[in-house]
Amino acid sequence: MKDKFYILMTVIVYLFMFNLGYGSIFERLEWDQREYVSTDRFLEMKRGIFFKISYLLRL
Repeated sequence: MKDKFYILMTVIVYLFMFNLGYGSIFERLEWDQREYVSTDRFLEMKRGIFFKISYLLRL
């Protein structure tokens, strides 16, 4: 399995960081009439967007 993610936007407000991005998941599988079989090339399985919030905590 191989993933590829891109961050489109990062915003830092006080101690919070907001990230927005998109990505894809690739696998070395291929549909062969009845089931998935291994192959040499990557096939895109899923695609989507994500949103992440992080908080900086200093002790």
